[in-house]
Amino acid sequence: MPSGLRFTETTPRPAGHVFILPHRDVPASDAKDRGYVLLTRSIPPETATLAFRSSQATEMKQFGAPCLPLATARAPSGRAVRVRAEPATSYVYPSRLLFWRSERLLASADVLTLAMRALRERLKVAMGMGTGIHDSSRGPETHRGKLLRMSDAGVALFGFRWAFVLTEHAYSLQERWQIVAPVFGPAAAVQQHDVAVQAPLPWLATVQPGWRSAVISATLACSVSHLDGHIERVTKTTIGHPELQMLEDQLTARFALP
Repeated sequence: MPSGLRFTETTPRPAGHVFILPHRDVPASDAKDRGYVLLTRSIPPETATLAFRSSQATEMKQFGAPCLPLATARAPSGRAVRVRAEPATSYVYPSRLLFWRSERLLASADVLTLAMRALRERLKVAMGMGTGIHDSSRGPETHRGKLLRMSDAGVALFGFRWAFVLTEHAYSLQERWQIVAPVFGPAAAVQQHDVAVQAPLPWLATVQPGWRSAVISATLACSVSHLDGHIERVTKTTIGHPELQMLEDQLTARFALP
């Protein structure tokens, strides 16, 4: 499929297309429009999830962020195709996710279809799938599985106050970007890949005393930043193992993880 494909407001967007998003609308302190890779097949008005693509390996080399290096090769026809190789010309960071209105994804700048299996593998690592919450027996206490409270500025940008940290254990301790699953109250609509839970749950009292139910959203899983002031604090409260398993099941389905 050629790059530069244009979409109508209603046509499906296949996973693997790269979209250049306007920096003024992206919740990050960045003065340039950047490329993001679509991770989910998205049909408007569904919410799309994308991963940040960069020309720099800094976040991987200095801070250990899970990353997929990509290099440009030439097919016999002369068309550029993307393969996993070194030296890399770009880096996709599944540690830095963004949810977006799919109808706003109107023109793709590139296609990384051949890299999607490898990218899903890295996304699985970035989210720490199957590794559980922090465990003092395995080393330093990490943030995965902890309840996170957003700052007022973060709430204004993302629309939620509370979320559970999903970031894999080692990178979570760097306190740069955290992949999170937002938590909403009993009045929230449950989308296809969300987890509805009922009291009694120990962490519900931390989120909001009196809540008898809540929704943990895999649909709106995204990355929030310590660097940009999105996060007020990471609490000591942790998600329960049954809720974490249900959430990981929904994440696996949403992102077609291997």
